Amino acid sequence: MKETWKILVVDDDPVTLRTLTDTLSGKGYAVAPASSEAEALALIEKEDFAVVITAGDNSRINGCQIAEAAKNRSSLTEVIIITEYPTLDGTLTAIRQQAFELLTKPVDLERMFRAVENALNEYRLARDNAQMISQLSRQQEILRARIREVSRDLEQLSTIDALTGLYNYRYFSEVIQTEIRRSLRYQRPMTLAMLDLDHFKHYNDCYGHVKGNEVLREVAAQMRSAVREVDLVIRYGGEEFAILLPETPKEKARTNIARVCQRIRELDLAAETPEGRWPITLSAGLSACPEDGRDSETLITAADLALYRAKSMGRNQIVFYTPALRELEEKRR
Repeated sequence: MKETWKILVVDDDPVTLRTLTDTLSGKGYAVAPASSEAEALALIEKEDFAVVITAGDNSRINGCQIAEAAKNRSSLTEVIIITEYPTLDGTLTAIRQQAFELLTKPVDLERMFRAVENALNEYRLARDNAQMISQLSRQQEILRARIREVSRDLEQLSTIDALTGLYNYRYFSEVIQTEIRRSLRYQRPMTLAMLDLDHFKHYNDCYGHVKGNEVLREVAAQMRSAVREVDLVIRYGGEEFAILLPETPKEKARTNIARVCQRIRELDLAAETPEGRWPITLSAGLSACPEDGRDSETLITAADLALYRAKSMGRNQIVFYTPALRELEEKRR
């Protein structure tokens, strides 16, 4: 479908106005005639025009004001000024108003029509460029939004364990440093619990890894629901987990970890084998900052020693780290 271009024709001479209006309308343009400056400005306020043809300042119409109003309405609008007495000042004024062309009276209709065609081509090109730039800007904004979304997803993937939805070891290795610094700076206790699922290997061997993964997901969900909002639950690796408890001494942490262990016992999961029933429970070892260590390596090692002790004592237990545990480990080696 051919586009109909809107053209505003402004002239206080009725003959010129009618001649230009009839000529352009006959060429298929949508022409709006205005016989005064006020009428022209009122039309410009209502709609955009591709081309404005206006009498110059040597008539009773202020062509510069009309050109300025049209450009303010739409910077793409092209202006053709018709003057009765061309002067250098008039030409310079037309240039300052960014007029597309300056014509003189009596109007050469053929030249006027070519000027309109050229002005419309310029308008069309500028409009298409503006639309393309706007479209590209929208596409760029969509792309930037998508990049931000993908970045958030990648950041989450880098810190979240895909199977359980818990924080992963990478996140743990970063956040434990932060929590230790906070504990030391404000002289507030922080407890680390290392936990391991008892008899999980029997469960995997008995029912397969698919069922084993279901257990890990359920255990993770129970852990999250059993701890406080400020506590951080981490899948350390395999069937081993870690929980960071800020602002919590070991004695109080034991109560919180005992609640976690109880939740897992209540799941009543077990591997039923010919050799016997192997219940899925939790063993836990606890170490605290600053009393058991002032850096992550020392704290993790201490909690691991306590966890090992809980396992060796029959599993399904919570053990505090003490210096004696390190001595026992060194003797064992």
